[in-house]
Amino acid sequence: EFRLLLFRSAPAFGGEPIEILVPHLSSLQFLGGRATYLSDLEPAQYRFTPYLSVSWPWHRDRNVLGGPLQLRGATFAKGIGLHSQSELTWNLDGRYERFLANIGIDDAAQGRGSVVFRVLADGTQVFASETLRGNAPAFALPPLDVKGVKSLTLTVDFADWGDADDRADWCDALVVKKRE
Repeated sequence: EFRLLLFRSAPAFGGEPIEILVPHLSSLQFLGGRATYLSDLEPAQYRFTPYLSVSWPWHRDRNVLGGPLQLRGATFAKGIGLHSQSELTWNLDGRYERFLANIGIDDAAQGRGSVVFRVLADGTQVFASETLRGNAPAFALPPLDVKGVKSLTLTVDFADWGDADDRADWCDALVVKKRE
């Protein structure tokens, strides 16, 4: 039997422990401390290049259609919904050290769609996915080093079928502040 022990505040300051049996844990969400969700920060720039003539806005904590963020049956409260061909940039001003996210084509695409996810740090690519399709499992990015990075850009590029059903999700996309 595995147990997870959490504290309401730092134990050194009298924080009360909360004990949870791991089989009963369905999700864990950062609500303070060093982690900040990108959807809680105001982006510096959004650029979208239409495949034909349809324009797609980005969505905060929703998929690109405005519905819940869902990857293979799992629903996420926090994240970014983008359509291909788009890029969204935040000014980090060197305050963070890591970037993490779960990526994939939203379940709203019903198994269709194909994109390539990219992460750029100060204009340099630090991550590029394989072509992810709507029927592929969600992918957890390894923690990406963003120490000293001034700007972070998330891009979603066309892949197999132009922009058809390219409903890309960056779920639980967050940056972790440097230790003080």
